[in-house]
Amino acid sequence: MRCPPAIQIHVIVVVTMVTPQRLLVPTHGAQLPLFDVCALAGTDARQDDVNVHDFLGQSVSDFWYHISVLRGFCVVLMKSDKQLEIRELVEVLPSALMMRYSTDSGTSAKCIKIARQFFAVLNHLGVEHLSDVTPELLDDFYWMPSRRHSYQEPSSATAANRQWAVRAMFEVFREMGLWSVGDISGDTISREYGRSSRPATREELRHIQVASRNVLIPNGDELLVAMALCGGSASEIAAVCPEDIDLVSSTIQFTGVNQRVNHIDEWSFDVLSEAVTKIPQSTPMVVRPGLAPQRAAHSVTVRLNRLITRDGFSTKNDLTGVSIRLGAARALLDTDGLEAAATFLGNQSLDATAKALRYEWWVRS
Repeated sequence: MRCPPAIQIHVIVVVTMVTPQRLLVPTHGAQLPLFDVCALAGTDARQDDVNVHDFLGQSVSDFWYHISVLRGFCVVLMKSDKQLEIRELVEVLPSALMMRYSTDSGTSAKCIKIARQFFAVLNHLGVEHLSDVTPELLDDFYWMPSRRHSYQEPSSATAANRQWAVRAMFEVFREMGLWSVGDISGDTISREYGRSSRPATREELRHIQVASRNVLIPNGDELLVAMALCGGSASEIAAVCPEDIDLVSSTIQFTGVNQRVNHIDEWSFDVLSEAVTKIPQSTPMVVRPGLAPQRAAHSVTVRLNRLITRDGFSTKNDLTGVSIRLGAARALLDTDGLEAAATFLGNQSLDATAKALRYEWWVRS
């Protein structure tokens, strides 16, 4: 088993091997005896003594980070099957994370805190080895309710923080030689801080409609687009069940805070009428049953945004998944006025609706 690339950049690493089971890290700046790790790094180079600061040629924090990674790597070498148990990773990981973010104690403390939560969840689930961790397990961890917040579902920002920490952990595992499968952390969770969306144009909406159906393997994106064209927000779309769609009157009912019934346009009717007959009653049409509302809404948001970028549109011009419903509302505004557009979107404020649709209006007394 060869030393991970992150450690190979240092031909000789300064460590002190005290016993076959324990690796001690010396103090900064001292004259230190060298434990020859050339066998690990695949080289015959040797030295006797070195000063840490002269040896580095880079920051002290980077050096000590690699030391902490090497410590974990040596623990791996002492295992005959190279399978560390989760309880052993708990002992190795915190020091590596602390060194990784040594210039920002707040960041390292935050990452270590989330890491300990993650290991506690793995222990509770009976997961013994890193190889048993799955993308589904990670997704459940991101959106796991916490006792601190009365077991309410976490915000997107909290879920995003957990994902960031998990990615940092797995990067350390990779450098230790413990992980080579690839990234299983899932699509990046948006913190949704003030992202701006403009209404899609009629031409853009037509392009999105065609792209959502022009796929070799149906993935349900056309359902998302259809419901967005009917004025649904991400949370409203996630809650739609077959019984919410009335094919006789060509209407769709959105539930929640802004409950309302909207008209279904011709293109969306074709899409929805086909799906209604295939999905059981009382079953969400676009998300997995049993998902918490915010997590389900985030799933819809991610899929719509992915559809936009996959179709060649750049998010830099403020075109996002929200742009679809805003584009439909803007078309309604042009024909039926601002109040109709506000009702369509479920907005109580005409000012907020005008701002979202980038429409300038003045009320004259």
